[in-house]
Parts: sequence; C-alpha cells; structure tokens
Amino acid sequence: MHHQQALLRLINQLFEAEKKLSRNQDLQVLAKNLERMKAALEEMELRIINPIGEPYNELRTDCECSIAGNPDKALFIREVLKPAVYEIIQNRPQIIQKAVVIADN
Repeated sequence: MHHQQALLRLINQLFEAEKKLSRNQDLQVLAKNLERMKAALEEMELRIINPIGEPYNELRTDCECSIAGNPDKALFIREVLKPAVYEIIQNRPQIIQKAVVIADN
C-alpha cells in the first residue's frame, strides 16, 4: 500500500506540472519529459484520466465533486484538482484514486 501511495503522489505532482505547463509557454521545453514520465507510468499498467470538460452527475463514481453551479441544470467538469487513476489488473481497470473536480454550468 505504501508503494501505491507514493505512486499516487508522483502522479498528482506530474498532473500539477502538466497544468502549469499548459498555462506557461516558456515551460514547453519540458513537455516531452512529462510525456515520457506518463509513458513510463502506462508501462506500469497505470492510467491517468483527466475528465476536464466531461458531463458530471451524481451517478458518476470516478469523481469526488464540488458543485459550483446550479445542480438542477446540466453540469460539466470545469476544473480538475486531481486526476482519476486506474491500475489495470487482469486486463480490467480498477480505480485507485478518484478524480477531485469542480463542476459548474
């Protein structure tokens, strides 16, 4: 379990670095390095999912959500604080971290 927690910390830091990279063109030189890190995680049977822009409803089990808009209207994921992370076990994805998101109209 300790190994898994360390991997999740690494993945969350990688995700934060990617978000910062997308907002700062001066850092684009690092994009290839981040992609290689993600590829290494994929080789370890880990899948990192960023649900930004996807529809959100209370039936969704892959997210922990704060709702910033009107819950009676269609909600979309507007901000992702942590990605969803799956481990592929016997060819089946098993969630090991729910995405932490903010949904709005």
